[in-house]
Amino acid sequence: MVSAWLGRKVKLVGTKHDLPFPASPSEVSIIFSYCIRSQNIKSDPMYPPPHDPFPCYTGIGPNATAPQYFATPKNNWELVEQYYLKPLCAMSGHQAFVCLTICFPLYEKLLRKTLSINDEEKFSKDHKVFKEMGTHWDISTDVAFEFWQHWRNGLLHRAMPKTGDGYRSWLAPNGDKALTVDKDGHLSIQPWLFRDQIVALLEKSKGIWKDSDFPLLQEIRSQ
Repeated sequence: MVSAWLGRKVKLVGTKHDLPFPASPSEVSIIFSYCIRSQNIKSDPMYPPPHDPFPCYTGIGPNATAPQYFATPKNNWELVEQYYLKPLCAMSGHQAFVCLTICFPLYEKLLRKTLSINDEEKFSKDHKVFKEMGTHWDISTDVAFEFWQHWRNGLLHRAMPKTGDGYRSWLAPNGDKALTVDKDGHLSIQPWLFRDQIVALLEKSKGIWKDSDFPLLQEIRSQ
């Protein structure tokens, strides 16, 4: 659910709720995952369990909300684990497509931050990023480029890997490597080993979440 400005109050699109504090359009915009319990959502497993007495939000609020809300003391890495890694590591079976679709933005964030690649810079052929990817997955820079074009761009733009140019791609859930290249240069992904390696890479680069342009949303509770 996404919050939208309505005068001096914030209404959560898709709900009947107004957030219980005034908000000015000139203040920092709030993006909340609204998870306060109501009669309609008590049974939803995405919301706090019944024993949790406090409503919970996720976001970055303007200073005016400080008297009503406070951020929990979780550090950045604890939030990353909560938002991304634990859900990813619980996935299996046909959730592989969802898993990979989340893994690629996390991997791209890691690559851009660790290699100091700005947001406007595209990953064109022969870019230095593909040499780095080759070391992560034991593949050539050419295969790394094709992998990015077909899997990353396909999943994030069209929800499925791209085909064409005689290139084949498939998921191999029982493979013994994250990425496998056959004699014709075609590549298969073992999604769960790929996920595990992404998680391992992120654990070695926890500092990438100190990002002023894309700050990690806090977990916020009511006073």
